[in-house]
Amino acid sequence: MDRVLRSAHQPSAVSHLCGGGRKFAWGGCGSARGRVAWWLSGVNLLLALFNLLPGSPLDGGRVLQAILWRRYGDKTRASLGAARAGRVLGIVLIALGLVEFLTRSLLSGVWLAFIGWFLLTVAREEEAQVLNQQSVDGVRVADVMSPNPRTAPGWISVADFIENYLLGERHSAYPVEASDGSVSGLITLSQLRRVPPSERASTLVRDAAIPLDQVTTAAPDEPATALPQRLHSIPGGRVLVVDGDQVVGIVAPSDITKPIEARRLAAR
Repeated sequence: MDRVLRSAHQPSAVSHLCGGGRKFAWGGCGSARGRVAWWLSGVNLLLALFNLLPGSPLDGGRVLQAILWRRYGDKTRASLGAARAGRVLGIVLIALGLVEFLTRSLLSGVWLAFIGWFLLTVAREEEAQVLNQQSVDGVRVADVMSPNPRTAPGWISVADFIENYLLGERHSAYPVEASDGSVSGLITLSQLRRVPPSERASTLVRDAAIPLDQVTTAAPDEPATALPQRLHSIPGGRVLVVDGDQVVGIVAPSDITKPIEARRLAAR
């Protein structure tokens, strides 16, 4: 790669690319703008070819995933194949970068190894995500939720809630109960930390909680496959399980990891 970049700066290479020094709209290949334009063209071509390599997360990996999906008819198998191809590609680039670093160019070797490390990391994350999704296939939300969670009265102060509910309990998130018995929100440790100690006695739980319309909910019979991604992208990191107008359970990230680990152990 460094030979290509060095050759782009040599007048003979530029003249050859420009067809013997023929003029074009920018005022000639021999001008500074012409040389920059041809250099950028070469770099963009190299990037386009690199992006077509068969491995996730590159576009070539998406093409490989589509081919495998069409061949085997299994999206999970195709996604795993593309992710593992990305891992192999990352390892190869790291190895080439080390060779380049030791034998020829310090800068290009480090850069190539860094690109390989990035591809390897992203490919591993994609593979782990696919395996997690596969582990919860066929599992319902009702199978992983903590049923009948204890609620926190919304009309008590944050100080009373910490003393009478939070201390000595293993839970770190509670549905907030309104005065009419319905659930009005969700209170978590993150919301409690935002209340200054001097204001805890005067702040009600319902005022510190996440409003119900901002809390993600799920039905008991809903597949649990969508929960891992949703749990990490929602306020509070919890999903309330609602059956009709009643909150029947709550799902935390640890509730999802338990069946995943159990199925992996059973597979081994």
